[in-house]
Amino acid sequence: MSWLLYLLSTLRAAITDDYARLASRMALAVNLYRMGVNTHRVSMKSFNALPERGASPLPGLTWRHKMRIAALPPGEVDNCSDSFYYLRMRKRIIWKKHFNIAVLIISVFLIEPLYVTCQWFEGKTGTVYKKQDMGNWRDWPGNFSLPIDAALLGDGPAQGKAFFFKGDRFIRFDWQTNRVEPGYPKLIRSYWQGFPPEFSRDIDAALSADGPYKGKAYFFKGDQYIRYDWAAQRVDNGYPKSISVTWKRWPLDFNEGIDAALSGGDRFRGKAYFFKGNRYIRYDWENDKVDKGYPRNITESWQGWPADFYEQIDAALPGDGPFKGKAFFFKENRYIRYDWEQDRVDPGFPQEINPIMVGGVSRYVKQRQDESVESGFSGGKAFFFRGDQYVRYDWGADNADTGYPRMTEDSWQGWPAGFASIDAAVVGEGPFKGKAYFFKEGQYFRFDLAQKRVEPGYPKMIAGRWDGWPVDFNRGIDAAVSGAGPFKGKAYFFKGDRYIRYDWETDRTDPGYPKNIGDGWPGWPAAFSEGIDAAMSGSGSFAGKAYFFRDNQYIRYDWEKDKTDRGYPKRIEGNWYGLPGRFPEGIDAALEGNEAI
Repeated sequence: MSWLLYLLSTLRAAITDDYARLASRMALAVNLYRMGVNTHRVSMKSFNALPERGASPLPGLTWRHKMRIAALPPGEVDNCSDSFYYLRMRKRIIWKKHFNIAVLIISVFLIEPLYVTCQWFEGKTGTVYKKQDMGNWRDWPGNFSLPIDAALLGDGPAQGKAFFFKGDRFIRFDWQTNRVEPGYPKLIRSYWQGFPPEFSRDIDAALSADGPYKGKAYFFKGDQYIRYDWAAQRVDNGYPKSISVTWKRWPLDFNEGIDAALSGGDRFRGKAYFFKGNRYIRYDWENDKVDKGYPRNITESWQGWPADFYEQIDAALPGDGPFKGKAFFFKENRYIRYDWEQDRVDPGFPQEINPIMVGGVSRYVKQRQDESVESGFSGGKAFFFRGDQYVRYDWGADNADTGYPRMTEDSWQGWPAGFASIDAAVVGEGPFKGKAYFFKEGQYFRFDLAQKRVEPGYPKMIAGRWDGWPVDFNRGIDAAVSGAGPFKGKAYFFKGDRYIRYDWETDRTDPGYPKNIGDGWPGWPAAFSEGIDAAMSGSGSFAGKAYFFRDNQYIRYDWEKDKTDRGYPKRIEGNWYGLPGRFPEGIDAALEGNEAI
């Protein structure tokens, strides 16, 4: 219906020669339908000299219709004051000297999308043209997956830049060119001098300071933070420090960690905003303390945010250059743009962080050549099982591989008929390295990763072959995972609200087990302590983590710190990109990758 109303309005304007309405409708099309127009910046003098119809004095163009900047959609021309524009359709569609209705109808459906901003470059003819935009954050690398961990506005020698962090890597964005700079992503430890090892990955939040602390940047992780000097380009001495020691009047739960942070702009300069869950606090840089009356709910003060943004955000970033006076807030694969002066979200948001990204990775990566399961036994894969199907996941792309789900029995050579669905899976270590074990009720079988087939003589009964297992564990388990970091060489088997720890080298259960999950896994939510469905350790950029699944949620555990990462549980959907069908609703088993798988 919106298309019909738009078309009727445009045709009426053309028939009646109502050029003001025609200009308005054409400009509105840019915002509503992102129809492909090229934008030309001209002076007031040049604007007045332009003809209403016919040939244009500008080189290389054949037809124009002038329109004022006021006709452009709100929010797209904030940084182009006192300028006037003219929009022309792409030449291959409108090339005649005179306007006619037939050409207009064709243009409605055929014009390519362009994103209208006030960024310009010199064309070959000397006319100032607008570059075609390939996304809202242009040149976002396909191997830099979403959501992001933190965002930071550059200062000092990095003024005019923005930094986005994910895992152990980061990218640098240039505000003037409106694109990610070439050569990124890079490792955090290779660029940010003096970062402690624990701050070289999985940063929670970051911001550049203002007032008496201008020239500094603060990075937060868990209950600690570090201070970075932009001029010296290194972390100040004496860091990291505890948040509670330095940041005055912070609420207790904020001292334990935050989700996002940014410094205010325009009439909110001199303030900093820190977000945690659905609340935030406002900090005064000059007084070096939290303003009275905080924390507050985000809904009380930030107008126009989408409902899910009010619940929690991933990162925040003040704008710069052409976007000075704006703030950007990120959640999963979307963002909103906030106007400090208007104190509300700009029209037309939220938008995708990059429209050419699908499920957090680029279309190019997502559409790479598919491989068979057997040829996928190389580093960086994981496998999710549900019912009689499975999905292969790529840790590097952080996305499910194309061509899945597939039938398990058809793809894993020698898969036993009675194992159409499974309860648990785990990769062996020590003397059992290169083997994978699959469990169903009271039986299991062993899969040789090098030979890519089930070993002869399986399946077998669990009882009598896994030394030290309790009787009820012999009848079947719920999940299993091999340890990493300080727990490498161990395997953990779960059943109900209890678990056992198995030593691969001695091939027996460690003394003192079983134990209650709640006693041995710090930070697990109550529901997860009652039992889990699946588990696996991460690989690649996610090495050192373990993932535990229950129903449609999961938690992430840090082996080195021996505790659950902050901000969990999270939903499987929206975080494990590309999982098809009902897999996001819950999985039966998961199998981690290693050097062989």
